[in-house]
This record gives sequence, structure tokens and C-alpha cells, in this order.
Amino acid sequence: MGLGRNAWKYVLAAGTGLIAVYFALPNPTDQDILYSFLGLASVVGIVVGVAVHRPRERLGWYLVAAAGACFTVGDDIWDVYNLVLHSTVPFPSVADAFYLAGYPFLFVGLIRITRSPDRTSQREDSADAAIIAMGALAVSWHFLMTSYVHDSSLAFFGKFVTLAYPMMDIALLYILFRALLFGSAKRTCHKILATALLLMCAADFTYDLLVLHNGYATGNIVDALYLAEYLLIAVAALHPSMATTAPEADDGAPLIAARQAFQRNRIPLVVLAGFIPPAILVVTSTFHVKVDVLVLSILCIAVFATICLRLGWMIERMKHQSLEMEENQSHLHYMAFHDELTGLANRALLHDRLQHALESTARSGRTLALCLGDLDGFKTINDTLGHHVGDGVLVKTGALLQSVMRPGDTVARLGGDEFAVLVEDVQHPEDAIEFAERIVSVLHDAVEFDGQQAGMSISVGVAFATSTTSVERLLSEADAAMYEAKANGKNRVEVFRSSMRARLVERLEIISAFRGSLERTEFFLHYQPIFSLEDGTLRGLETLVRWRHPGMGQVAPDDFIPLAEETGFIIQLGRWIFLEACMQMASWAPLMERPLSITVNLSRIQLVLPSVVDDLRDALRLSGIRPNQVVLEITEGGLMEHPELAASALVALRNLGVRIAVDDFGTGYSSLSHLQRFPVDVLKVDKSFVSPLGQSEPESTALVTSIIDLAHSLGLDVVAEGIETADQLERLRSLGCDFGQGYLMARPLDPSAVEDLMLSGQTMNTMS
Repeated sequence: MGLGRNAWKYVLAAGTGLIAVYFALPNPTDQDILYSFLGLASVVGIVVGVAVHRPRERLGWYLVAAAGACFTVGDDIWDVYNLVLHSTVPFPSVADAFYLAGYPFLFVGLIRITRSPDRTSQREDSADAAIIAMGALAVSWHFLMTSYVHDSSLAFFGKFVTLAYPMMDIALLYILFRALLFGSAKRTCHKILATALLLMCAADFTYDLLVLHNGYATGNIVDALYLAEYLLIAVAALHPSMATTAPEADDGAPLIAARQAFQRNRIPLVVLAGFIPPAILVVTSTFHVKVDVLVLSILCIAVFATICLRLGWMIERMKHQSLEMEENQSHLHYMAFHDELTGLANRALLHDRLQHALESTARSGRTLALCLGDLDGFKTINDTLGHHVGDGVLVKTGALLQSVMRPGDTVARLGGDEFAVLVEDVQHPEDAIEFAERIVSVLHDAVEFDGQQAGMSISVGVAFATSTTSVERLLSEADAAMYEAKANGKNRVEVFRSSMRARLVERLEIISAFRGSLERTEFFLHYQPIFSLEDGTLRGLETLVRWRHPGMGQVAPDDFIPLAEETGFIIQLGRWIFLEACMQMASWAPLMERPLSITVNLSRIQLVLPSVVDDLRDALRLSGIRPNQVVLEITEGGLMEHPELAASALVALRNLGVRIAVDDFGTGYSSLSHLQRFPVDVLKVDKSFVSPLGQSEPESTALVTSIIDLAHSLGLDVVAEGIETADQLERLRSLGCDFGQGYLMARPLDPSAVEDLMLSGQTMNTMS
């Protein structure tokens, strides 16, 4: 690989040495042989370079190689006449046919090699190259071509062939400047190739001048230029930059800046070339030198016309760039104040309109309201169904909010799933509250994905501004009211009250404290024993997570679990609970008379995440306990929030061998059809139905009886929660309930207390 990348250096060094040898050879015959060898070596170098670097535009390089082969064959024919036949080369000859045939290959090859999708200023590049070509044509016509035209010793065909050489060079110069020197092709191999071909043009012009004045001899500066051209073309083909497909300069602004700088730097060259035709006319007229006035005058007119075209194109380009700049600035201004996904106002624009609205409110004394809403359950949809579905929900939500707003009000997306509506000129506070309630009802009824109801809702907080309210304070108050709505059950509206501020601060403090809490081992587990109601033996333990924060002290689960679900921290916490509970159960195995179950609560967020299966599988593998010892407990409401997702998730969990329990059964959607949808093993009767038992409330007894009978008919076990009195215990026994838990039998225990319970016989404290 290193040899291939450095081959051009070796060829450059070897070729330079051979050129030096060429001039050191005393015999013209040896020089001619070495000259032809170097021409052939140049063609071979191009072919090898294409084979090694495999550029995208191989045909172009092969065409350049074909041109070199034509030039080399022409040289060889000269050598045959001189060295073999020992005769003067006729004019025109077969050699001229090969020389001239090489130019079309060279032209097409250069155009293909240097073509680029970048068409910026391409017309101006062509105009500048044409001006330089016309300047060169003026020089060539005055010093060479006019002599050929008036040479009476040449027949028409001879004049045609003679004029063809400088005209080909003029065309080559045009292509060189348009594509290689002024265009976008600026790789190193292009620069080397351009240098080689400029040397070729200079050599042709010098050779023609020397021949015209009978001054050419083998081994002079012209041969050095031709040999350097052969060498540099091979070096260009072998250079590693030939393999790349883009300019070596960086994309974007640096490339544009470099191009603009080069355009400025080439102006003096273009101006100089444009002055050549009139300058020749002026100088020859001043010194009474014979000149072809007609041709040079035509060239002057052509240069002037090209300059006018170039200026027109440049002005057109500048106008186009100005329009683009204005459009870009307008787009950037729009993007700076609007949400890219929904097209709604963003936080910056809302802040600006709030400021103006508050100033207007302070002058007029009218009421201003801000409704701040946050989607409930959005994170679950985003995490489980993908961001494309989540984005669709956000777009639909934004459209719904715009459909219910009044003209002149502002709807904004503040980021994530948080939206705001600025309601100005409120006649009565009740109007703003009614508007917020309409947002809640419309969103709940209309947001769908995949043709189904999304189970989405929105919690809205409303805050009103006074004449002294600042933007930040109004946003803060609406934010506090919105989180109060979430805390009170979601899918509702709350109006800001001063008492909410303290709760908002507490909420933010809890969320902030989540970070690093697991690493600091602030969380720990207690275990609520579950007993058989038939014989009073211990049958399982329910895991209960606790948090002891160094600053806040003991944080109640009701305070931190909803926030953990809302922020997604529940995923990390749940993973830790899985592992800790399973490892703890494994450590208790020697103390158990029979295998016990360990019940772990599964949040609605965890349930629909694909990672929950892997988390549980890892915990089982690391702990070594049997899967059927684990019971995953999910609330009935959690199941029904996204029933299709929940059903597929429970099937995947059941496939691990664990059991599924439904908590709070009977408080919401309880029906046989719902139970049949899910792979359930255990029903847990909610405490709210257990508490009235034994108090002569036939309705409660009938409901619990129905739940137990329903569960048993489906082959499910029944666990009663919250048993606190002996009467409740006896009633549940008489109704055939299988298992129970509650303060009557045992409070939640730390691991050491669980061990004591196991060592004491694994029976509940209160038995009748």
C-alpha cells in the first residue's frame, strides 16, 4: 500500500534523472531513442495509475493515455524517417496524422476527468477561459499563423495542417483554464496535469517559432519541455489524489471561500489576456510593424463581447446569490422562532409574545391567561412504538390545538411533549378555564396512531397574569399548575394557586435527586409477606421499594414513583429492583422449607419497553432462582392503558417462565373479557374491597365473592390485600380466598426480619 501511494515520487525522481541523461547523451540517435522511450513510459504510467488507484473517471484517463500513445507513435514515425530511412520527413506526413489525432482524445479525456456536479459560476469560468484563449490566439496569429497563411510554398492542405497545430493548442488552453485552472477540479493530480499540458502548449509554440525561423535542433529547451510534459502526466496519473472523488479542500464554507479568493486572484490574468489583442494593434501601429488588422480587430470585438457577457452573468449570479441569502435569512429567522416539527411558535417566540402581551395588559387592565399542557403517557409511546410515531402524535396535537384556539392567540411547542397556548383579552377567568377543558376533551377524543386511539391525554395548568406579573413568573405558575394536574390524576385542568409553588419546588428537588441515587445506594427493599389463608404458612414476599435521601430523609413511594415513571428513571430503578430482589431470594434459599415466590411490581412504563424482558432474564441468570418463583405484578389500569402492547409484552414475559399478577382488580375495568385477553396467573383483590368485609356490608361481600369465583373459574389464584382485622381474615377464608397480606399478619419487613420470620416457622402472627 505504501509503495502504491509513493510510486509517483519514485517515477518523478527516475524521470528527472532520465531527462538529465537525455541531455548528456552525445549522439542524437541515442537521444531520439530515449525520447521515444520516455513517451511510451508516460503512457504506461497512466495505465498503471488507473489500475492501482481505480478512479471513478477511468475512461477519461484512458483517453489521455490514448492521446499520449498517438503523440508517441508520431515521434516514432519521425525516428523511422531519420534513423532507418535516413530521409527528410515529408510534410504533411503520417506522423502529423497521429499528432493531430491525439488532440481529440486529449480534449475529451480532460473534460471527462474534470467534470463536476458543481456548476457554480461555470458560465463565468468559460468566459474567462475564452478571454485567455483569445489572448493566446492573438499572440499565435501575430507571431505564427499569419506567416503560415501567407506562405506561398505551402499548398492548401499543408496550410490547413500547419494552422491546425496552434489552433489545437488554443483549444487545449481553453479547456485547461475552464476545467482545470478556473473550475472546481482542484486535486493535486489535476494541478500536476495542468502543469504538464501548459508545458506542452509552451513547447509547441516555441517549437513552431524555432522552425519558422530555422532555429530548431534536437536537444534544446523544447525537448526539455516535451519530456517534462510526458513525465508530469505519468506522475499525475500515479498520484494518490487521483483515486478521490471530491476536491481536496473541505466542503462547505471553506471551499466556497477558497473559490471566491481564487476568482479574485485570476482577474489580473484575465484582464492581461483581454488587453493582448488591442495591445498588439497599438504597438504594431506605433512602430509600423506589419499586422493582420482584420483578424486582430475581430478578436478585440470578440473579447469585448465576452467581457460584456461575463459581466452580465456575474450580475445575474450576484442577484441570485442575494435572493438566496435573503431566503436563507428569512428561513433562519423563521426557524429561530418556530418549532421545526410542528411549525408552531417555539419557546423564544412565545416568550416574546408574552412580553408584549403583558405590557399591553398592564396598560389596558385586561386579563391574560397562559395554558401550559403536557401529554400524559407520551414517553411510553415514543419509547415503545418509535420516534416516528411519537412525532406523528406531536404533529397531530399541534394541529388540534390550532383548531380550537381563537384568532390572535398563540399556540407554541416548548419542547418535548409540552405545549402552551397564550390566551389574550380574557373577559372572564372562567372563559380561559373552559378553553383549557376543551383542549383536554378534544385531545383525548382525537389523537390516534395506527388507526387506534392513542390512549393519550393532556394535563393542563392555567395561570393568570396581573399588571406586575413577569414572563418567567407566569411560565412558572402555569408549569406548577400543570404538574398539579398530573399529580391529581392527569387528563384534567388545574388553575394555579400559591400553594402549588412549594409542591413544584419539591417535585423538582426529587427529580434532581434521582441522578446518582442508585450509585449512592439510597434505595433499598422491604418485603411484605404473603400467607396462605388455609394453613397460615408463608408462601411469598412482595417487594416494596424505599428511598432514604441524605437531605430529604425518607421519601414516600407515592411521592417519587410517579415522578420516576414520568422522567423514565423507573427503567433504571426497575432494573435494579429485579436484580436485588432475585439475589435476595437466592440468598434466602437455605432458610426456606418450601420455595417461596417473590412478587415485583411492574410499572406501566416498564411493561411496554422491550428491554424489560432482557432485564428480567439477566436477573434470573445472575441469581440462579427458578423463573416460576417470580411474580410480576401490574395494575389493571396499566394493562388497559395500551392493551395490545401490554398483551404482547406479557406473553414475552410469560415465555421466560414467570407468573403474572393483576393488582387493584375490581377498581377499574374488571370484566371477564379483559382477563381473557391477558396471560394472568394471579388476581389481587384491592384493599378498598377488603376493608368493608366483616362490617355487615353485603355489597362488598358480594363483589369479593364474584372476584374470587371468577378467578377460580379461570384457574387463577386470589390474593387479598390490606387485611387488618381478624373479621376480614375470617370472612376471606369463608369466601375461599387463597392468599392474603396485610398488617394483621405482618408489616413490610427488612431482609433481616424476613430471615427471622423464616427461622421462626414461616407462619403468620395472627391465626384464628
